[in-house]
Amino acid sequence: MSNISSLSEIIKGILPDAFIHITFWDVAIWQWLSLPLFLALAYFLSMAVTYWTLKISLVAIQRNFPNFSKRNLKIARAPLRLGFLLAFFAAGIELIALPQNAHDIVVVFEKLLGVFTATWLSFRIIDVFVKWLQTRLQQKGKASVITTLPLVQRGSKIALTLIAALLALQNIGVDVTAILAGLGVGGIAVALAAKKSLENLFGGVMLVIDQPIRVGDFGQFGSFMGTVEDIGLQSTRVRTLNRTLVTIPNADLSQTRIESYTARDQIRLQCVIGLRYETTPDQIRYVVVKIRELLNRHPKIANDRIRVRFAEFNSYSLDINIVAFALTNVFLEFTGIKEDIYLSIMDIVAEAGSGFAFPSRTIYTAQDTPLDSQKATQAQAEVNDWKNKHELAIPEFSPEQLDKLHQNPVQFPPKGSVLG
Repeated sequence: MSNISSLSEIIKGILPDAFIHITFWDVAIWQWLSLPLFLALAYFLSMAVTYWTLKISLVAIQRNFPNFSKRNLKIARAPLRLGFLLAFFAAGIELIALPQNAHDIVVVFEKLLGVFTATWLSFRIIDVFVKWLQTRLQQKGKASVITTLPLVQRGSKIALTLIAALLALQNIGVDVTAILAGLGVGGIAVALAAKKSLENLFGGVMLVIDQPIRVGDFGQFGSFMGTVEDIGLQSTRVRTLNRTLVTIPNADLSQTRIESYTARDQIRLQCVIGLRYETTPDQIRYVVVKIRELLNRHPKIANDRIRVRFAEFNSYSLDINIVAFALTNVFLEFTGIKEDIYLSIMDIVAEAGSGFAFPSRTIYTAQDTPLDSQKATQAQAEVNDWKNKHELAIPEFSPEQLDKLHQNPVQFPPKGSVLG
């Protein structure tokens, strides 16, 4: 303190009397002029110290984490520079020995700005850490953990904001202990008033812990179908098929039936084809066996759950029920697989000399187009050959037949396509 006083006396001895004796709000003119000078000096010093601090920090971090990017530290530059500026300015202010009242005001301002700077810097450090952690988790293939990071990030920032608010109130003379005691007394009333918000908060925590859904998942959420875009503290946002954005409170979502299509490992292919009533039994046998062969040979169809059955005599058609599972969980890829199989089924029906039935009550006076008798004869001959050789694959293929089919898979994508 004596050094500061002696420095102040030296400055007073150098300056004219007018700068010393003329005051405004009890602060001498030379002291007012010193404030912008200290501020400018503190600014340039903070720029230099921030630069070297970040550079040294980057070198130290990259020794342990070589993949740590320089850009991650750049977002901490502004709050760090403000912190150093505040420190240098506070040190300079002590040198000019302000009057007690002015000094107290400046100190309070410095403390408030210090709390703000520390909170800002903490926010940036959290952002850097979360971004770095996301990269590390992606490299390790832990996508499920990544979805919990945004909620942890927001929760940490909310907690820091509350702590910063209490520190700021304490530094301006407010009794924080009384506030905390009052919160304890009024906590029940606040909890009752914010019951729905607390339910949504705990619902969001449960969604993160149980992870029935993650950001990016496509599924059915109650009456809504779409892709999860964000899981927040209070609500979850879902982008629907119509590209609208639906916000669902977490309390409601945690109690809603959730069906995640992203989590499935296969997609079911199911259809019923109706053949014309003129189709003979052997033609139906031919179609059923050929479709089974097609599905068993297809590289994108699971071989253990194929079902092709002549199922029903419908009012206008002979129905064959087809159930199989495509080896994909990507719906767009599934549509290509389904298209390929459906086109092949059309070829099989045509090869059998039959045709697809269609519902109609129109009376035609013209002569109906007859079925292809030559192809029908060929299909019947092949079925008879299967019977004679005891190779008719109804109701099921034999293990030897399945092995033979699996050794000669269908080409998919089909020959002639861009991908094929």
